Amino acid sequence: MARRQRIAPPADPGASRSTQLILWAVVVYASINLAHLILQEYRLLYQGHILSQERVITAEKGRKLKEAIEFARTPEGVERLARKNLGMARPGEQPVRFVSPQGAEPKI
Repeated sequence: MARRQRIAPPADPGASRSTQLILWAVVVYASINLAHLILQEYRLLYQGHILSQERVITAEKGRKLKEAIEFARTPEGVERLARKNLGMARPGEQPVRFVSPQGAEPKI
C-alpha cells in the first residue's frame, strides 16, 4: 500500500495579505526611527562643532585676560591704569582733559 502524500491546504490569501501589511508597517516604522536617529546625530555633531569653536574662543579670551592681569601687576601697568581710569599724573605734569561743549557732538 502506497502512502499518500498529504497536500497542504491552500494558503489563506487574507492571512498572507495581513502578514505583508504588518511587515510593511514594521519596515516603515523602522525607517522613520532610523531617519530620526540620523537627524539627531547630525544635530549633535553640529552642536559639538559649535561648542568646540566656543571653547577655543573662550580659551583665547582667558589667555588675553591673564595677560592683562599680569600687565596690571607691573609698575607700568599700574601707571597706565591710574592715568586712564583715575586721571592721575606724575608730579609736575599737568593732566589735560578734552571736554566738548554741551550739545556738541564729538568729532572723530
